[in-house]
Amino acid sequence: MKFAICITRAVPGGATVFVFDLARFLKRAGHEVHVLAGDGEWLVEKCTAEQIPFHRLHWMQRELHPYKDIRALIELTQILKALKPNAIHLNSSKMGVLGSLAGYFSGIKNIVYCIGGWAFLEPMSKTKRTMIIFAERIAAKFRDVIVCVHPGDVDAAKREGIQPKQQLLSISNGVDVASIDAQLLTREIARETLGLRRSDFVFGSIANFYPAKDVPNFILATKRYRELGGTGVVAIIGDGPLRTETENAIQTTGADSYFILLGAKENASQYLAAFDAYALPSAKEGMPISLLEAMAASLPCIVSDVGAMRWMIEPDAGLIVDAHNPEHLARAMLRIERDPDSREAFGHQARRVVTERFPLQKTLEAHEKLLTLPN
Repeated sequence: MKFAICITRAVPGGATVFVFDLARFLKRAGHEVHVLAGDGEWLVEKCTAEQIPFHRLHWMQRELHPYKDIRALIELTQILKALKPNAIHLNSSKMGVLGSLAGYFSGIKNIVYCIGGWAFLEPMSKTKRTMIIFAERIAAKFRDVIVCVHPGDVDAAKREGIQPKQQLLSISNGVDVASIDAQLLTREIARETLGLRRSDFVFGSIANFYPAKDVPNFILATKRYRELGGTGVVAIIGDGPLRTETENAIQTTGADSYFILLGAKENASQYLAAFDAYALPSAKEGMPISLLEAMAASLPCIVSDVGAMRWMIEPDAGLIVDAHNPEHLARAMLRIERDPDSREAFGHQARRVVTERFPLQKTLEAHEKLLTLPN
């Protein structure tokens, strides 16, 4: 069968990693696969290496822009009409809306939308939230299947009246633990490469700088953690549109000696052994693949109680804190640094949870089954 897998941008991130994993899996299963995306080179390079056709969407962008969005819809519709796939698999909020309409206009009989986390759950104005929910309700009428990554997002869709033509279900994200093990650098090499001191206790995170990641809260929490007697540092791998604002916040807070921005790194998960613990205190998440990777690397984790993260690390794979609560986060960081027995227990449990509950093969097979449903 022929499939088109579509995403808004081709830049590194959890959603693009999943798109590539799915495209490669489907190709190896004997299907014809095409990947469509907007700006960015990471996904292009990955697809090229696997000889998967990539189609650039020149008008597609993350932010709302009526003129460019209309042009993106026209361009996407033209490509889908030319490809004539049996099914399309849509990823990310913007692609979910425009791709659903383009799929309908192209006469595609099976439109599958995979949402990593509803955009309307992010911090935003009431007006913008209302617009996004309205768009999702309309777009859902053109979708055959909506896949959420955890049951909480299914419930959110039902509350807001977002209902596809056939199925609304949950399929969790997953990771290949063996692949993560194979590419992990040693602690010494990872720290040397990243420029981190061997003696430091390091709270690591892999996150791009968007409002949902709530990095300003992380900075304030780290300052408070140091005031409470903590001696560790924070190191974040990632980049994004709020990079400059983040750098300014670090300077203003006086945290430049212990809050370190490492920039974007190719295959960022290979550096996980450089960290003593993993922290993802976001304001909004779906089911972050970066957290699954950290758990697979046996890192004790601190996460905010948003999205699927409580569901992912319970029971006993880490600590859960309130979102946007620097005091709560600071005290969790202090506990992790000072309690080596808990760190070890959390790390072992995290690895076990990922291995038993979230294997990548199971995730990919479930998505293939949806794409091959009879029309």
